Amino acid sequence: MKKESPNSEDIINALKRSGYLMEQEVATQLEALNFHVRTNMAFEDSEEGKSREIDVRAIKRVAHNEKKKLSAFVEIIAECKNSTNPFVFIGRPKNQTDNQYPPQELVFPIANYEARKDTSEYGVTVRSKDAFFHLGFDKVHPDYMSEIKAVQFCRIDRKGSSWHANHGGLYNSIFYPIYFLSPRTTGCQDG
Repeated sequence: MKKESPNSEDIINALKRSGYLMEQEVATQLEALNFHVRTNMAFEDSEEGKSREIDVRAIKRVAHNEKKKLSAFVEIIAECKNSTNPFVFIGRPKNQTDNQYPPQELVFPIANYEARKDTSEYGVTVRSKDAFFHLGFDKVHPDYMSEIKAVQFCRIDRKGSSWHANHGGLYNSIFYPIYFLSPRTTGCQDG
């Protein structure tokens, strides 16, 4: 019995369902915004010895001071997931401590700034402030302006005749690759 080969339409439909074309669309959009883009960036998972991949990595220099030899970059790491089933994010109101910690994915050349204040009663007091807050990013970062936080997410899957909320495999496929890039974000100095 002869195997049937896919025709062009079958191939295109399979690619659309897979998410591979979505990765290229995301890369094209980021390039249009003047980012330097790499797709399908492979690396070795140092803990498990497995090969992993980042779908899209884009970087752009957004500020530069030649005199101080200082530049600011925006880096976007994107995992593209194409699913016919909806993803649901479950949210709740933030508590008092939610906006007290800076996002770990932002890296500054100087991690903390010291503010010195002369007080007649106590002498000089020194207070250390994280660069994220010192530079005012908490006033413009969307996560710090919202009063709601996402605390969990899942995909809604059909199981028999009913729908089920499922997050099996989602964390590994989305967050594992990003987690393994985090060691390069260390080594900032205090100022």
